[in-house]
Amino acid sequence: MPIASYRLASLLKTLLLLFSLVLLPVQAQTIEEEAANGDASAQFLLGITYLDGTLVTRNYKMAETWLLRAAEQGHSRAQYMLAALYTDGSQLKRDYEKAFHWGKILADKGDRMSQYGISVLYENGQGVEKNPGQARRWLQSAVTLGSPSAIARMDAQDSATQINALSDPKLSPEVFRKANELNDALSQYWIGHAYLTGRGLKKDTDLAWVWLNKASQQGNAFAQYDLSYLYPMGEGVRPEYQSAVALIQTAAASGHVKAIFNLAGMYEKGRGVMQNWNEAYRLYIIGAGIGNANAIARLKELENACVKPTHVQCETFQPETMALYADTTSLYRIGLTLFDGDGITQSYGQSLRWFRLAANKGDVESQYRMAFIYQNGLGVERDKHMARYWYEIAARNGQPDAIRHVQTGR
Repeated sequence: MPIASYRLASLLKTLLLLFSLVLLPVQAQTIEEEAANGDASAQFLLGITYLDGTLVTRNYKMAETWLLRAAEQGHSRAQYMLAALYTDGSQLKRDYEKAFHWGKILADKGDRMSQYGISVLYENGQGVEKNPGQARRWLQSAVTLGSPSAIARMDAQDSATQINALSDPKLSPEVFRKANELNDALSQYWIGHAYLTGRGLKKDTDLAWVWLNKASQQGNAFAQYDLSYLYPMGEGVRPEYQSAVALIQTAAASGHVKAIFNLAGMYEKGRGVMQNWNEAYRLYIIGAGIGNANAIARLKELENACVKPTHVQCETFQPETMALYADTTSLYRIGLTLFDGDGITQSYGQSLRWFRLAANKGDVESQYRMAFIYQNGLGVERDKHMARYWYEIAARNGQPDAIRHVQTGR
């Protein structure tokens, strides 16, 4: 599905709701005047209003014209929107070459969702010559930056590759040779995983145990995570659960995304460990920071559970304190995931909160995002004073786009 790389449907839905709620009081004429005077943010807003049709008559050609003007001035969200619109083809004529052009500009600047997007275009040969190597390189870059969508895609690709290898009589012996003769932990893990899931090999929990245990003893976090499922789990803290808990804790300490998420859930529910919502919240932040979008949803649900305290954990639950002491990278990436709608419902308003937490701790990219949000009125009313305040802070801290904006006003 071409649109998957840019999540256009949720992006447009969010933007159209945003403009109906936030920009309705703003006269279209004012936006048009600012856009005509070369204000890239106004050009972006005007392009979106033509897509929306709330303040002006819907006109996709005019939307394209104004988004292009903003994009040509380096407006990143306009560039992203054009890549999405050209990929989708429902509002503008589908043009993968143009989608690749605008996506590549952002990808080169480190935008992880655009890196994910052009990876898909390279993979499918859309708008660019098909190149599996480049597809993988850009996907890996997005994974390294913590994109939940990219992580899910790479996991699916790797799993499919290994399943095919174990299912193929010509390839399977080599996997077993590496596992046996070379004591290769990764091969041992994939064999154990295949026996555990029944994908690639006939399901056999006894053999799954053997191979996963071999890989686990060599420190393979994926094997440790899978192996934990072969131990009994339940409510409370009981001796028979401790082996599973220890495996999940070890895998989590190695940075295994799902293990961190599951360990957080165990602390949330009091399953295998003493119930502790503060520890759960701390772990969900870490998990979200390394690419688990579901962890962001759990953060919100824990907070909502104590709006009207009905649970004993609410008496000691301190989410703001836990967020305050979290690492800045995790805070920034939570904001970015919400900003892009990367594997989760997009919310500019919620992203602002997490960007602010990171920005106040000195994170320069969050400072820039704060400025950008206020400049463009994304989820908040446009506030040029706040935008200038954060642009100047980010510029002083060396953020290139903020420096350019302070110097040129664009």
